[in-house]
Amino acid sequence: MSLLSFKISSPKIVHETIDGEVVIINLESGFYYSIQNVGTIIWEKAIAGFTVAEILKYLNTNFEASSKDIEIGVYKFLEHLQSEAIVISTETQSGMTNQIAHSTPTHKLAFELPTLQKYTDMESLLLLDPVHEVDETGWPSQPSDQNSNQVSDSV
Repeated sequence: MSLLSFKISSPKIVHETIDGEVVIINLESGFYYSIQNVGTIIWEKAIAGFTVAEILKYLNTNFEASSKDIEIGVYKFLEHLQSEAIVISTETQSGMTNQIAHSTPTHKLAFELPTLQKYTDMESLLLLDPVHEVDETGWPSQPSDQNSNQVSDSV
């Protein structure tokens, strides 16, 4: 039996979690994204290789909501991540899944629908590619094909 899981669309996607917020940058499109709250938990488990079934089990154990509402929220969120080409789906064979520590929480948290916030306002700046296209002029600077725009350092 196959189980659905996800992995990051590398190398075009980079991400970092800062104070509970996941910041994701698509290096090909220049778009960046933000995930918070329940979305952060889903993201962390998904990129760690947990199956959707394992994520749903974890959320149902730790959050107050109907299992149907949690399932709908998780699938919509993961579909949104796929539609933005942030993650791609993979299949894991049964028996090769991760173990989630199961303890009964003393107080379940309120479940909020996970959301992916998309930002396009820095597209031009992010597409300048500071890692691969930096020259002596520094970053940010648009690469030029004309030598006449270069400044000479001769005295």
